[in-house]
Amino acid sequence: RTGKEWAAYCGVLGVMAAALWVLLAVMDANGYQVSRRLVNLSYVLWTLAYNTLVLAMFLAVEIAVHFLQSARGESIGQRLAEGGAGSDLLCEAFNRNLLAVFLAGNLMTGAVNLWLPTLTASHMQAFGIVGLYELLLVTLALVLHRRRITLKFW
Repeated sequence: RTGKEWAAYCGVLGVMAAALWVLLAVMDANGYQVSRRLVNLSYVLWTLAYNTLVLAMFLAVEIAVHFLQSARGESIGQRLAEGGAGSDLLCEAFNRNLLAVFLAGNLMTGAVNLWLPTLTASHMQAFGIVGLYELLLVTLALVLHRRRITLKFW
Protein backbone atom coordinates (compact mmCIF):
# COMPACT_ATOMS: atom_id res chain seq x y z
CA ARG A 1 0.00 0.00 0.00
CA THR A 2 1.09 3.55 -0.58
CA GLY A 3 1.53 6.23 2.04
CA LYS A 4 -1.61 8.01 0.82
CA GLU A 5 -3.66 4.83 1.28
CA TRP A 6 -2.37 4.39 4.83
CA ALA A 7 -3.11 8.04 5.61
CA ALA A 8 -6.63 7.53 4.25
CA TYR A 9 -7.08 4.47 6.48
CA CYS A 10 -5.88 6.50 9.44
CA GLY A 11 -8.40 9.22 8.60
CA VAL A 12 -11.21 6.69 8.31
CA LEU A 13 -10.27 5.19 11.69
CA GLY A 14 -10.19 8.68 13.21
CA VAL A 15 -13.62 9.54 11.82
CA MET A 16 -15.02 6.21 13.02
CA ALA A 17 -13.58 6.79 16.50
CA ALA A 18 -15.03 10.31 16.64
CA ALA A 19 -18.45 9.06 15.53
CA LEU A 20 -18.41 6.30 18.13
CA TRP A 21 -17.42 8.76 20.89
CA VAL A 22 -20.23 11.12 19.86
CA LEU A 23 -22.72 8.25 19.82
CA LEU A 24 -21.51 7.18 23.26
CA ALA A 25 -21.92 10.74 24.57
CA VAL A 26 -25.50 10.84 23.21
CA MET A 27 -26.28 7.51 24.88
CA ASP A 28 -24.76 8.75 28.14
CA ALA A 29 -26.75 12.00 27.99
CA ASN A 30 -29.94 9.98 27.57
CA GLY A 31 -29.30 7.93 30.70
CA TYR A 32 -27.68 4.85 29.24
CA GLN A 33 -24.64 4.57 31.49
CA VAL A 34 -21.70 2.33 30.60
CA SER A 35 -21.87 -0.90 32.57
CA ARG A 36 -19.13 -3.47 32.29
CA ARG A 37 -21.12 -5.90 34.42
CA LEU A 38 -24.20 -5.77 32.21
CA VAL A 39 -22.20 -5.51 28.98
CA ASN A 40 -24.81 -3.13 27.63
CA LEU A 41 -24.74 -1.25 24.33
CA SER A 42 -23.00 1.71 25.95
CA TYR A 43 -20.17 -0.56 27.10
CA VAL A 44 -19.84 -2.08 23.63
CA LEU A 45 -19.75 1.43 22.09
CA TRP A 46 -17.17 2.56 24.63
CA THR A 47 -14.99 -0.47 23.85
CA LEU A 48 -15.27 0.12 20.11
CA ALA A 49 -14.62 3.86 20.44
CA TYR A 50 -11.59 3.43 22.67
CA ASN A 51 -9.98 0.67 20.64
CA THR A 52 -10.66 2.40 17.31
CA LEU A 53 -9.04 5.56 18.65
CA VAL A 54 -6.02 3.59 19.87
CA LEU A 55 -5.67 1.88 16.48
CA ALA A 56 -5.88 5.24 14.72
CA MET A 57 -3.19 6.67 16.99
CA PHE A 58 -0.92 3.63 16.47
CA LEU A 59 -1.33 3.94 12.72
CA ALA A 60 -0.62 7.69 12.89
CA VAL A 61 2.59 6.99 14.80
CA GLU A 62 3.62 4.33 12.27
CA ILE A 63 2.99 6.75 9.39
CA ALA A 64 4.98 9.48 11.19
CA VAL A 65 7.89 7.10 11.86
CA HIS A 66 7.97 5.99 8.24
CA PHE A 67 7.76 9.61 7.07
CA LEU A 68 10.69 10.56 9.32
CA GLN A 69 12.69 7.57 8.09
CA SER A 70 12.00 8.61 4.52
CA ALA A 71 13.20 12.12 5.32
CA ARG A 72 16.53 10.65 6.48
CA GLY A 73 17.06 9.01 3.11
CA GLU A 74 15.68 5.53 3.75
CA SER A 75 12.75 4.65 1.58
CA ILE A 76 9.73 3.12 3.22
CA GLY A 77 9.81 0.27 0.72
CA GLN A 78 13.42 -0.57 1.61
CA ARG A 79 12.67 -0.49 5.33
CA LEU A 80 9.63 -2.76 4.96
CA ALA A 81 11.49 -5.11 2.58
CA GLU A 82 14.17 -5.55 5.25
CA GLY A 83 11.46 -6.58 7.69
CA GLY A 84 11.67 -3.41 9.70
CA ALA A 85 8.92 -1.18 10.95
CA GLY A 86 8.58 1.68 13.40
CA SER A 87 7.29 -0.52 16.19
CA ASP A 88 10.02 -3.17 15.90
CA LEU A 89 12.06 -1.65 18.71
CA LEU A 90 9.13 -1.65 21.10
CA CYS A 91 8.16 -5.22 20.20
CA GLU A 92 11.73 -6.40 20.70
CA ALA A 93 11.98 -4.55 24.01
CA PHE A 94 8.83 -6.15 25.38
CA ASN A 95 9.69 -9.61 24.03
CA ARG A 96 13.11 -9.50 25.64
CA ASN A 97 11.73 -9.03 29.18
CA LEU A 98 8.06 -9.86 28.83
CA LEU A 99 7.69 -11.66 32.16
CA ALA A 100 9.55 -8.95 34.07
CA VAL A 101 7.47 -6.17 32.50
CA PHE A 102 4.29 -8.15 33.18
CA LEU A 103 5.25 -8.60 36.83
CA ALA A 104 6.13 -4.90 37.11
CA GLY A 105 2.70 -4.11 35.68
CA ASN A 106 1.05 -6.32 38.27
CA LEU A 107 2.99 -4.63 41.07
CA MET A 108 2.02 -1.21 39.72
CA THR A 109 -1.63 -2.29 39.59
CA GLY A 110 -1.46 -3.36 43.22
CA ALA A 111 0.19 -0.07 44.19
CA VAL A 112 -2.51 1.94 42.43
CA ASN A 113 -5.24 -0.11 44.12
CA LEU A 114 -3.65 0.54 47.53
CA TRP A 115 -2.95 4.21 46.87
CA LEU A 116 -6.18 5.31 45.22
CA PRO A 117 -9.81 4.39 45.87
CA THR A 118 -10.41 3.39 42.26
CA LEU A 119 -14.19 3.20 42.55
CA THR A 120 -14.41 6.89 43.38
CA ALA A 121 -11.79 8.11 40.87
CA SER A 122 -12.97 10.48 38.17
CA HIS A 123 -12.68 9.58 34.50
CA MET A 124 -9.78 11.97 34.01
CA GLN A 125 -7.91 10.56 37.02
CA ALA A 126 -8.39 7.04 35.71
CA PHE A 127 -7.27 7.99 32.20
CA GLY A 128 -4.23 9.79 33.59
CA ILE A 129 -3.28 6.83 35.76
CA VAL A 130 -3.59 4.39 32.86
CA GLY A 131 -1.52 6.69 30.64
CA LEU A 132 1.19 7.01 33.29
CA TYR A 133 1.05 3.26 33.84
CA GLU A 134 1.61 2.60 30.12
CA LEU A 135 4.39 5.19 29.94
CA LEU A 136 6.24 3.61 32.87
CA LEU A 137 5.94 0.10 31.44
CA VAL A 138 7.16 1.17 28.00
CA THR A 139 10.02 3.11 29.58
CA LEU A 140 11.01 0.10 31.69
CA ALA A 141 10.99 -2.21 28.68
CA LEU A 142 12.98 0.22 26.52
CA VAL A 143 15.58 1.00 29.19
CA LEU A 144 16.19 -2.70 29.85
CA HIS A 145 16.42 -3.37 26.12
CA ARG A 146 18.78 -0.45 25.38
CA ARG A 147 21.10 -1.55 28.19
CA ARG A 148 20.93 -5.15 26.93
CA ILE A 149 19.59 -6.40 30.25
CA THR A 150 17.60 -9.62 30.09
CA LEU A 151 15.79 -10.57 33.27
CA LYS A 152 15.38 -14.30 32.82
CA PHE A 153 16.42 -17.08 35.09
CA TRP A 154 15.81 -20.01 32.72
